[in-house]
Amino acid sequence: ISTTPSYGRESAPESVKLNASLVAPAGGAAGTLTGDFGLFSNGVATGTAFAWNEVGIMTLTPRITSYLGVSGDVTGTVSGNVGRFTPNHFITEVAEQACLAGGFTYSGQPFKVVVSAKSGGIPSVVTQNYTGLYARDLTLSDANATGLAALSPADFLASTVDKGVATLTTPRFTFTNAQTVPTALKLRATDTDGVTSVAQAEGSVLMRSGRIRVSNAYGSEKLDLPIPLNLEYWTGGGWVKNSADTCTLLQSQNFGFTFPTVTGANQLKACDTAVTLSGVGVAPNYSFSLSKPVNGLIGWVDVTLNLGVTALQPVATQCRATGGPGTADVPANVPWLQHDWTGSTGNPKARATFGLHKSRSPHIYRRENH
Repeated sequence: ISTTPSYGRESAPESVKLNASLVAPAGGAAGTLTGDFGLFSNGVATGTAFAWNEVGIMTLTPRITSYLGVSGDVTGTVSGNVGRFTPNHFITEVAEQACLAGGFTYSGQPFKVVVSAKSGGIPSVVTQNYTGLYARDLTLSDANATGLAALSPADFLASTVDKGVATLTTPRFTFTNAQTVPTALKLRATDTDGVTSVAQAEGSVLMRSGRIRVSNAYGSEKLDLPIPLNLEYWTGGGWVKNSADTCTLLQSQNFGFTFPTVTGANQLKACDTAVTLSGVGVAPNYSFSLSKPVNGLIGWVDVTLNLGVTALQPVATQCRATGGPGTADVPANVPWLQHDWTGSTGNPKARATFGLHKSRSPHIYRRENH
């Protein structure tokens, strides 16, 4: 087939348009093809700025709409398959920090991130055909390369991508050093084709090392006993109250009680005292106390705040009301607030003792009113 050298020399020079037809994925978005041919010379024109804003495989058909005023389209031969096209880039967004109201996430705590596959050009659009067989496995990493945190899981299967968008609720950065100052980690997405979010919008997650501290307490057997309980984070210079944490949910059934196995007639035994927890969601402290023992009994009890995901072993009972052992404790399922208290990461524990004076310092006269 020879060219027509006079084509393009008309008084109003004619050109050619290309029609794109989606081949795969079947039923996907057609997308938009942009670009034009340059001027014809000897019946030949070249276009080098064509772009398609979708993912997949297409064919191209040349078309003239009305030639020299003659109505009707003139179409050429359909091309072979063109592509596979991939996204131009990704963008990442932190849709929700784990503590949304406080604007932070604890080290090891899941948060929500959205990765979107985008086309090039202006406007850039989500490539809806980046799904199913035409999506690829993704890896998230810290674009700042701080070396302070490892991400788990770091890889996400293509099956998590739906119409160009992956919404991930399981990623969690865990500081390699358990006590790291608050750090902003930038999320970078890369797929197995090498498509990346480099030089694009990349969301940040503000990470804090956190813990819950429960302290020992002692006092009169005739009064309720307050026990200090603090939500804290590491500043680099020490642990301080986390005034931004209005998100951590604790309940009275999360406390497990362990009483002494051998007691005298006037000694504290199972659930002769009970927990009261108030101030849920009030930063930075809950109000935690034990009721005065029944019948004026004295003695100690170990109280463990179970921040893990399973009941304490050996089983420690709840004491939400006095009058005998309760059922097994219920885990709070916030293991990111556990801490290395005794040489290994675990739950905070306190010993509460009823029947001790609050001071052993010398005194001349002491009087208590009840």
